[in-house]
Amino acid sequence: MHMVNYMFPARALASCLWALTRAGLDSKEIAEKAVLCARDRVMEMTPQDATTITWAL
Repeated sequence: MHMVNYMFPARALASCLWALTRAGLDSKEIAEKAVLCARDRVMEMTPQDATTITWAL
């Protein structure tokens, strides 16, 4: 269970990066938008999951 929580930010970031790369943005835009996108996805999780991830980082 905890392993899934630890891996979630990386999965969120990877899916955001993939979508932004497909959109044809330049690398700086991709990096900035991917971080915001992943942050938003992680924030949609339950408070318990978010706490677990924060401590894992």
